Amino acid sequence: MLSWELNSGHVPIEIHIKRQDREHRIAINWVPLINRSQQIEGFLLGFRDVTERRQLEAKVREDKLKSDRLTNILRELAQTDRKRASDLVAQVIEVLAPEWESPSSRVLSNDFKRHIHTHKGVARSLGL
Repeated sequence: MLSWELNSGHVPIEIHIKRQDREHRIAINWVPLINRSQQIEGFLLGFRDVTERRQLEAKVREDKLKSDRLTNILRELAQTDRKRASDLVAQVIEVLAPEWESPSSRVLSNDFKRHIHTHKGVARSLGL
């Protein structure tokens, strides 16, 4: 029994299987079968498909990162002078709107890039 306790951390507890064009994550639960002399005679293995759970966990982590970024931005905005922050947003919208609405917006003009760079600097000076 002691050898199982020492070595149980070395057995796989999850495997990744690719079949055709699908991938699966399979969790493995290992249960040692112990005889009356306290010797391991074998193992009972339980398998569970945890693919959907892992995908949901990844989505939750991704959503939390986005939420944390937004929270940080909002916290910084709350600490910034409201007038200066709203002026910056208005100026950025004023510069961006015509560029994005034009049919040639796929190729960004040098003026547009300069305006973006300028507003980025203003945002940094505001602590955004």
